[in-house]
Amino acid sequence: MLPLAALRRQMPDFARAAASSILMLAAMAASPLPVLAGTFDVKGVDVTKGESELSFGAAWQHGFPANSDFVRQSYEIAYGYGFTGRFKMGIKLGFEQPPGADLEANSAGVEGQYVLVKPDAGPIGLAWFTGYDFGLKSGESEVVTFGPLISFKPAKSLEVTLNPLFEKVWGPSEPGLNFVYAWQVKRELTDAFSVGVEGYGAIPDIGNWPSGDTQEHRLGPVIYWTTALGGGERTPMKLGLGGEPGKGGSSAKLELQLGVLFGLTDATADTTVRAKAGITW
Repeated sequence: MLPLAALRRQMPDFARAAASSILMLAAMAASPLPVLAGTFDVKGVDVTKGESELSFGAAWQHGFPANSDFVRQSYEIAYGYGFTGRFKMGIKLGFEQPPGADLEANSAGVEGQYVLVKPDAGPIGLAWFTGYDFGLKSGESEVVTFGPLISFKPAKSLEVTLNPLFEKVWGPSEPGLNFVYAWQVKRELTDAFSVGVEGYGAIPDIGNWPSGDTQEHRLGPVIYWTTALGGGERTPMKLGLGGEPGKGGSSAKLELQLGVLFGLTDATADTTVRAKAGITW
């Protein structure tokens, strides 16, 4: 792996700016920004056999929704592994930091993804996702999330990904089934740099279809920067999980994401800054 100073020299200006922004945002974790629980991430469809991913996600939300609980900062560490070219499993640990309080682990989860149609095998890619999350404190809710992951490419450098998911919560005052969604329209500008727009939302108890005052909807721009690790060439890495050269899991890369999401309803925080750093190998 390149020394940090050498890696910074190889970054273009926009990449250095994105990395610096994420570092500054991480430093802001000590400040009492009001935010809701949860990080934001659009799940991709494809799975690579033998590939591992370690990621850190964060969300800082500003602006108290009119009818929400007390707002918190949220962070997540996750690890996933592709057991086959179609099946992937992962584990995650969530953290929250209420304003004026210490950072603490508050949830954990396990999730699985099975690819039904590979993205390169037809006009669309299709996978099924199932996740189980539980609170680490007594009396906190358990959540099962399930539904399809969909992707398609209207143009060579343009990709659309949809995550229309359902969520069942077991806990106090949590009736019915919730609908939670995420979507992404991403355009590749260079091999390393892409820009996009993402949207996220939650509609509680869809059987009784609540008013817009209780629905959360947000969207905004996101930038993505990706680089190979190991001197700029995607050379095979023998880490015990990688497999043979030229096959899945045989090279490492770093991806940084940074975005700002704007709330569209009274139940949504005014602004959300979301960041993610991930390494795959």
